[in-house]
Amino acid sequence: MARPFDELPVSVYRLGPAPELARAELLLLPEAWVGSWYWQPWIQELAALDYGVNVLELPGHGQEPWMLPGGVSLLDYTLWAARAAGGLSYPVLLGHGLGAWLVQKLLEVVDLPCLLLAPWPAGRIPWPQWRFFIRHQFSHLFYLFLGRALPPLSPDQMQNLICQGVEISRLRQVWPGFAQEPPGVMLDFLLSLSRPRPEDSTLPRLVIGFDGDKFITPAQARRVAYNLKAGYLALPGPHIPWWGPEGEPLLQQVKKFLETVS
Repeated sequence: MARPFDELPVSVYRLGPAPELARAELLLLPEAWVGSWYWQPWIQELAALDYGVNVLELPGHGQEPWMLPGGVSLLDYTLWAARAAGGLSYPVLLGHGLGAWLVQKLLEVVDLPCLLLAPWPAGRIPWPQWRFFIRHQFSHLFYLFLGRALPPLSPDQMQNLICQGVEISRLRQVWPGFAQEPPGVMLDFLLSLSRPRPEDSTLPRLVIGFDGDKFITPAQARRVAYNLKAGYLALPGPHIPWWGPEGEPLLQQVKKFLETVS
């Protein structure tokens, strides 16, 4: 049966040397609600180190978001990410939030090195996630079960909850680039309808959690690391740390990890 994105060419933004000259090909998979633009603080730095930096753009996301059909699910995002990974030679997977969930899903069928930042849980959604949505997006959560899309947090909510320490003017500037997530995707996540079951591996795997993350707690990130048999590292910072002062220490840890796989 055809899926919603089968006829769309996969969208990947790439920087860096030609593939035959690159130290490694990286595939960056984004968090929900955002486009490839939110990796911008890192893309140039990693490309300058001779990595091929490939940033996946989810359908409906990007500089000019568009509304996705309500029935789009995490399976559709997974198939999109799998097509992107299949077009690269032995890529290193780097995912954040939803993107880290997609990495776990890809590891069911392919064995690749990976780095997961504040990953969405792979199994039953714990109480902290439900509490987060009930407290901060209750009205949106109600509409979600009526089949309506889930909008992003407001700039003020983002500053308080996932981007502490970031200037509100910057968040207001980038906010128009945030997309709405279709109800199928969010219900898939909240009801654990597509639980990832990644295979074991001897390749490098690292999970990083953030002490100030109010959405994905360090304990949840550590649990993902345990299930993956991956290394775990806790760093200071909120859910999206690279827009603030914690971004540089995190980037150094990313570079350190990449040294082990390139």
